[in-house]
Amino acid sequence: MGEELVSAIIPTYNRASLLVRALASVAGQDYRPIQAIVIDDGSTDNTAELMPEQQSLLARQGVEMIYHRQSNCGPAYARNVGISLARGPYVCFLDSDDMWTSSFVSTMVRLLKGNPSAGLAFGGYMAIDANDQFIKERKSGLPPKPPEGLLRRPFELIVQHMPMGTPCVMVRRSVLDELGGFDETYHMGEDWDLWYRIAGRHDFVYSLKGLSCCREHRRNTPKFNAAALADQVLLIHKHLPSINDPKARAVVLKRLARQTTLLQEQMLREGYFPPKALSLLDHPLGPQTLRFRLGATVRRQPAWVGKAYARIIRALGTARR
Repeated sequence: MGEELVSAIIPTYNRASLLVRALASVAGQDYRPIQAIVIDDGSTDNTAELMPEQQSLLARQGVEMIYHRQSNCGPAYARNVGISLARGPYVCFLDSDDMWTSSFVSTMVRLLKGNPSAGLAFGGYMAIDANDQFIKERKSGLPPKPPEGLLRRPFELIVQHMPMGTPCVMVRRSVLDELGGFDETYHMGEDWDLWYRIAGRHDFVYSLKGLSCCREHRRNTPKFNAAALADQVLLIHKHLPSINDPKARAVVLKRLARQTTLLQEQMLREGYFPPKALSLLDHPLGPQTLRFRLGATVRRQPAWVGKAYARIIRALGTARR
């Protein structure tokens, strides 16, 4: 039995059946006490009807469950509401379509207790399908040995390659209070933004063992529509000034060029050009490639021309990321 409360924040939106599986993985942890905080971000399915039974089931297994229902405001807002309801000194974030292995919480607590300088702990993660079957191990980008380790202020490391997903992370509550939680202006990338901010001030501690299961299915949050791509580009612009290492800066600038190009082509595909996204395309750090300049020229033509151009680009087999 553990001594310090762990608060597990689980935002959800129209994923009732998957949420039940996520909660079962919380109840299956070999650590107590745990507080499960479900933030229902405006679900229109039968999520609300299932929650009383889930609360009783988890209570019988020694897990307190809080259910909070709100209008749809997005994942960053939902997670921040969860943080406001959390009472534990350790906070973790489980997406409602994902699951933990039984030793996730105990491993993260052990790592944080053993490394006082670390503000965040993370574990390895595996991809699973809609039926909970293993697909593959997702690469952290870290050396295979040692299997556990400490990363000193790893901001310029993780901007080159993010080694973890949101369900792999546990954060000290004091660090969240210090940095203010998730930036609610993002609808995509709010998690990376917070990890970047933590990495600039605190060490990370990790285990390479696969402790989280991230589900791949057709209802995953879209990452390649124009809104999501715009958030990705905004995130890079926000943190680029803090990158001093030449290698890290080169990697991020290459990613910026790629994501800005994809953003322009997706906007052409959708025929939608909001002012905020247009300003990203015209930024001085925008790509100087022929592909991007051609897209910028097409952007000034009638909408049907842009859509036809975007279809051709996709047909030619250009990668989407």
